[in-house]
Amino acid sequence: MLIVGDTHGDTVNLPALLDYCWDQGCSNIVQLGDWGYVWPGKFRQSEVSVLLQNRGIHMYFIDGNHDHHPYLRLLPNSLNNVAPNITYLPRGSYCTIEGSRFASLGGAASIDYATRIEGREYWRDLECVNQNDVDKLEEGADILLLHDSPDYMPEFPLVDDTTFNLRVDNNKALISQAIETVRPELIFHGHMHLKSFRRYKGIPVKGLDCMAGRGYEIKPFDQFTYVI
Repeated sequence: MLIVGDTHGDTVNLPALLDYCWDQGCSNIVQLGDWGYVWPGKFRQSEVSVLLQNRGIHMYFIDGNHDHHPYLRLLPNSLNNVAPNITYLPRGSYCTIEGSRFASLGGAASIDYATRIEGREYWRDLECVNQNDVDKLEEGADILLLHDSPDYMPEFPLVDDTTFNLRVDNNKALISQAIETVRPELIFHGHMHLKSFRRYKGIPVKGLDCMAGRGYEIKPFDQFTYVI
């Protein structure tokens, strides 16, 4: 399967991504939040579904901070809950794909919240991880899917925004609690728009870059994808 970083609703580069997925012998994509193909006034799940069905690929995704949270909260925890070949993995849920058990915990704080309209482009009370999300988790998953980075990466120093920094602190504290509960063998995350492989509390962490905004030429694919 192919693990993919932020897509932000990018339909221009999606066909090339799906072709790459097929070339790698993968029939499943697991995407790490900021999926973005459902957005107020720009619902594209039918278009994405057709592209996936034509290539025989199923796409699973978690939510990020830049996702349509009210819509996603209404979806059942079931296969194809968005459209044929598209499954949203709710926070605190588990899913087995190709023999690997995944635990899902999307969400993060939006650094650009001041430029967004709350309730239409930004949902302050829904975007970050909360205690209820973490309490749904239990021990026993091969891979933990995150949107936010579990650690403070040196490439991203704290910004001069106390409100934002407090929300980031709280989000990472809850993620740390989730990791202690789940005890996964591997962690994936997006959000930072940077490829970064490292360890956190002894667990391998693979952060992936963002696909969106790369223009027509999106190679190298391995900046924002990982084959497992």
